[in-house]
Amino acid sequence: MNEDGVLAALAQARVEGAAACDPVGFAVIEALARRAAHQQGEARVLLLQRMRQRLAALPAAGPRVPGHDAPAPLAALIELVDHLGRTPTHSAARSTQAAIAQAAPLKAVAAFKGTWSRLRADQRLRQAMAQVPAMPGPLNSLSLVNRMLQTMREVSPEYLDAFMAHVDTLLWLEQASGGGLPTRPQRKA
Repeated sequence: MNEDGVLAALAQARVEGAAACDPVGFAVIEALARRAAHQQGEARVLLLQRMRQRLAALPAAGPRVPGHDAPAPLAALIELVDHLGRTPTHSAARSTQAAIAQAAPLKAVAAFKGTWSRLRADQRLRQAMAQVPAMPGPLNSLSLVNRMLQTMREVSPEYLDAFMAHVDTLLWLEQASGGGLPTRPQRKA
């Protein structure tokens, strides 16, 4: 089978629905065809030979019937993907958002969320304490922040959790924006 014969066999397999029977195998054959189109000489011959072998190994498929392009398991998946790809109307989107807002959070999720926020706050507090020098002065900023965090933990652990969540959010925003404070351009004298 020459080059035209291989390409004709590929087109025939496409018409017969080989892509529906073996989507991965057919995608490999199409990739080989695209690669062969950009090659010359022995590389092209080898790619066409591989295409020929893979075409021969494809499962036989009958002619395509409109409306029945994919086997039953794939048809359901295709329908789901099509449904998810559609943009909802404004009223449907609003009703979905309202349903989500009214749904009560799961008790287990709320419990774990509280536990994780406390653990995260404790971890951040330990990290902050590790950065304080051994003999800081009375106005050392790290020492003052550490004393404030320790006092907050003793007086109101829930407030410390919320405060640390805000600090984590601010750190994330700083990292997402490229970090650092914006600098003013220097004026030329």
